Amino acid sequence: MVFKRSTGLLHLVIAFGLLLSANGVWAQVDQAQYDNGEKIFKANCASCHKPDQDMTGPALQGATARWEGKGDVHAWIKNSQAYIKSGNAHAKEVFETHNKIIMPPQAVSDADIDAILYFADNYKPKGAVKPVVAASTEAQTSNSSWQWLLI
Repeated sequence: MVFKRSTGLLHLVIAFGLLLSANGVWAQVDQAQYDNGEKIFKANCASCHKPDQDMTGPALQGATARWEGKGDVHAWIKNSQAYIKSGNAHAKEVFETHNKIIMPPQAVSDADIDAILYFADNYKPKGAVKPVVAASTEAQTSNSSWQWLLI
């Protein structure tokens, strides 16, 4: 009976140690991808879009989710008018919802678009809590080595 109690305590200690080692994993942001997306957004999109609210064009935050299963967001961003002409119903709906304002064709790659959308999805307005930045693997290893002592 004493053995069962100590085994339960051992499992609790292991579970607690694993919980501590996973701190902040869910809220981490890839800072290089975020910065690259911000740079491309400011150069190509900021005159008509905001990351988190509608302006001349729609807010970009959540665009990937809004387009999920409805069409190719990359094709839409590269050339919205051509994509509307292809017959995509969601593209037509977005165009009409935003007063039929034409977005000019964009000379950006799929990787650029992914970076822009990553920036928008992780954007926090000034004064808000900044996103947690993913630390380097080296720093994570050295900071979490004490946790292995628990196990």
